[in-house]
Amino acid sequence: MAGGRSDKLRRLAWALSEQYGLGTREQIEPQYDGRTREWTFCWVDGPTVEQVKRAARKEQPEAVEGLRYERRFSSAAVALGAVRLLRSGTLEKDQYGAVYFSDMTVREALRLVPHPRPGDERERLLVEAIVTEANGDHGTNWASEYAIVRLVRERGLAEFLRRSGAELSPIEALTARYVSSRGSAAWREQLEPMTALEAFAAVQADPGATPEQIKAALALVPRLHAELDLAAEALQARGAGPSAVASGSQR
Repeated sequence: MAGGRSDKLRRLAWALSEQYGLGTREQIEPQYDGRTREWTFCWVDGPTVEQVKRAARKEQPEAVEGLRYERRFSSAAVALGAVRLLRSGTLEKDQYGAVYFSDMTVREALRLVPHPRPGDERERLLVEAIVTEANGDHGTNWASEYAIVRLVRERGLAEFLRRSGAELSPIEALTARYVSSRGSAAWREQLEPMTALEAFAAVQADPGATPEQIKAALALVPRLHAELDLAAEALQARGAGPSAVASGSQR
């Protein structure tokens, strides 16, 4: 009977791995714990636990009774989760303006994300730079989730973006050069750039600005106009607000 269930679970694991297009390093593996007499489906990245559980129950409802599911994350997925958490702007800051998050926070953020992969080449390069630094000279997938998250939390993203070789946008290049101490933490940690107005003014005030920096500042002119328009609208609303209320109450 046990052998029959073992065969069913192995076939099911293979079928689900095929269904979700999982490669050799991601595929679902059935593991048996002789001490607890429990079977567990284990896999890396790939679909979410709920997706696999739902598909498994649909295919073999009797064989998967009591089956446990354990989804693990590769170093790249953990680094990606940390990058996206930092860039999301949803993390709370302490009294010193620093953000804190743990490997548990990252796992929770990835829990409902199927097949966590970089969205573009720039994000891939950033993740690769983080993982390379975390592994050091110890080989692939050496670093723990805790070590990767701690590295990102303590160093921030700007250092790894620079190391990655990814091309910076004009405003990012100017931020990296001119960001003030007031905004340095936001740039260093979360890649939050200066405003177009701040960046343009910084180049304008710098007599030693290079041709490349001047070109980057000029590329911001359309964005600068948009920021000024929004600022003007906000000021107009502030100026008109109290008087509008007062005139309305006098009628």
